[in-house]
Amino acid sequence: MPNKIALVCNFSNSLIRSNLDLRKYNFYNSIAKLFGWNKKDYVDFGAWISVFASEFPKFPEYEFHIIAPHYGLKKNITSFSNDGVYYHFYKTDGSLISNFIDSRFKKKQRSDYKENRLLIKDIISRVNPSLVIISGAENPYYSLSELDIEDRPTMILLQTVLNNPKSIKYNVGNSYNREVEMRVLGHAKYFGCPGLMYYECLKQINPNSIVFKQFFPIQIPPVINNSSIAYDFVFYASVITKNKGIEDLILAFANVCKKYPNATLNIIGRWPKGYKDIIKEIIASNNISNNIFYNEYFPLHNDVFSQISKSRFVVVPGITALINSTVLEPMFMKKPVITYATTGTPYLNKIRPSVLLAENENVYDLAEKMIFAIEHEDAMDTIANNGFLTANEEFSPSKISFQLMSSIKIILDNYYNETQINQSLLFDVESFKVIMN
Repeated sequence: MPNKIALVCNFSNSLIRSNLDLRKYNFYNSIAKLFGWNKKDYVDFGAWISVFASEFPKFPEYEFHIIAPHYGLKKNITSFSNDGVYYHFYKTDGSLISNFIDSRFKKKQRSDYKENRLLIKDIISRVNPSLVIISGAENPYYSLSELDIEDRPTMILLQTVLNNPKSIKYNVGNSYNREVEMRVLGHAKYFGCPGLMYYECLKQINPNSIVFKQFFPIQIPPVINNSSIAYDFVFYASVITKNKGIEDLILAFANVCKKYPNATLNIIGRWPKGYKDIIKEIIASNNISNNIFYNEYFPLHNDVFSQISKSRFVVVPGITALINSTVLEPMFMKKPVITYATTGTPYLNKIRPSVLLAENENVYDLAEKMIFAIEHEDAMDTIANNGFLTANEEFSPSKISFQLMSSIKIILDNYYNETQINQSLLFDVESFKVIMN
């Protein structure tokens, strides 16, 4: 019998939704339109989980069970299987009135998401996995379930660490999410970590943590040879926020337009309420309103890639993350990428120049790199080709999934057989220090 592995996370895609009985939001959306609220729709998100799920059948020694919330469910729990992977989705939202009350009085938050935790606990009890992996300690509506697990090992995959100086500076998350993250990181024993900054934060919170190197896979986009280029630059994010670098990009682009007044920028993504108006004010004050074009984030991820292909260069100057998926995806598309030098992105240039790096939070340097791209298209083609090689060598779904499987085996041996872990198999701090300098 294969060992059962549970993955607690949050994601959605069209395959998942086709297996779920979901409510329609026609009534809510009509009310939302009346009051100027954001409408509700079903969209793809958490693409790295979808990629992991597609890789899991390649490892028959394990039986994977994915446990996740999904809004709009009519039943409390819906389970099904596909291609040998088992899915268990639980309901998180209620009626229009109950959702309004919760958003107003934070009932779920004040209870530490008791209802969610009971549903997750029930699923874990029925599945009886040998290991529970939780993707992201920062999301309390499922990560708090880790605190309820005492009879089996847990592993936390660090999607981010809110308790790092950059995230605190840009108010990423909130005080409650940071406090929950502290509790979860302090309680678990095993971790998968994608970079040095997160590792150092984790060790401050949990000095006894056992940490493995672990990147996240992305949905590999197609290489689209689009002959009808419509824009010079494109920026995209599922949700556009300040820490994604949008304000820096606008100011940098304004400098680009002083030299190249016909330069164009396409912005793709959903906006938090009121934030688009703030950005439009910055754009108008710099007299570049006619140079910028907007698209809402597309329901299907492939549609996003199609839109990206219409631009010459991808500019995604994320400030707080190690390596955003929005950096890696265009690399797989053979698109030249301009991004900030965080504590993660220099890793991409370890072997060859694969992305064009600007100093983090330096608007003038970002503008210079964008101007360089316009003026040196051959050099950017080289960066695009190098990026494609690096992405496939370092970040292919098969390599990253094998990375996770190796950690799972080590954890199971250590927890159940008390097998000592060879230090060479753990997160290599020194190699990351060399890479980051």
